[in-house]
Amino acid sequence: MSLPNNTGYLDQNLNQVFPNNTGTWADLSGTTWASWKTWTQKPVTILQWLSDPLIFPELTTFNLKITTVANGNVSYDVYTSTTGAFTGEETITTVNQGDTNIPSFTAIMAFVLIKVTRTQGINTLDSVEIKANDSRVNILLKDIDTSTLSGTTAARTLALPRAVSGVIDMIITPKKLASAYTLDLYVSSTQTSTQLVPQIVSKSSTPQIALYGLDNQPRDGVVDVAIWALPEQYMDGNNLTTR
Repeated sequence: MSLPNNTGYLDQNLNQVFPNNTGTWADLSGTTWASWKTWTQKPVTILQWLSDPLIFPELTTFNLKITTVANGNVSYDVYTSTTGAFTGEETITTVNQGDTNIPSFTAIMAFVLIKVTRTQGINTLDSVEIKANDSRVNILLKDIDTSTLSGTTAARTLALPRAVSGVIDMIITPKKLASAYTLDLYVSSTQTSTQLVPQIVSKSSTPQIALYGLDNQPRDGVVDVAIWALPEQYMDGNNLTTR
């Protein structure tokens, strides 16, 4: 697919984006010069304006801070690509008024489509500032018994003390040896083991981990987990921000 088209135009004198007019001369029937106060008689319901590209030197996971001044209800479509091609491989994330727990973005190139829906009067886009941010928060989970977590032994979901938009990295350290388990192997000189090998299953906003025995079977144990994460993204009025 291709990136969306703008449905507005920039008035360089006023430095504002106005919606395209969908009206015709026929719509002006009965209109007087005194009542004709704007060229835009029938503005498009949703003014769309595509940002300049955000380009990263390498594949990057990030949050966005978007500050927008507009007349109308503002939402965003964030287009992200891990290749920069935008030929159908891209991901589109829609962010609406009141949204919370918005996932982080991963891309080598991204665009933001600002959408201003008409409420009263003409919908206009007065200003927009877009910044990518990878500021992180550190979370340490201690003495976690994975058997108490939700999910399965192959994917245990960590219970975090705060909302995050995504995880940059994790270090999982088994705290003590597992209860002796019988190795699920056809041939082994050792009948049992207590060793566990940690694995990151998901770095999403609800991260998942697993512990595997030496026989490659998922098992439970007690671990410490150090997490480097991005803070939660949420909509504050017309603005996308973090907390």
